[in-house]
Amino acid sequence: MDPVPGYPLDARALHLFENDVDPLYRIHGCASGRELGKAASSGCIRRFNQDAIDLHDRAIHSTSVIVLHSMKPAELAGLY
Repeated sequence: MDPVPGYPLDARALHLFENDVDPLYRIHGCASGRELGKAASSGCIRRFNQDAIDLHDRAIHSTSVIVLHSMKPAELAGLY
């Protein structure tokens, strides 16, 4: 979805569908890095705004999305 004034998902949002049904999952921009990598929403994947814009510009309609568990090193746990 292109940017819309007042849209709550920041710079861009990629709406993810499963079998032509919208399960309300999105990949979207986020202005605050404090929210990245945390379970703070209904399953959305937050990216920095510049990364969401880049992904939006390169994504091909109907591309499959595979979400992997975080593989962050244990020594960085305090940062997340």
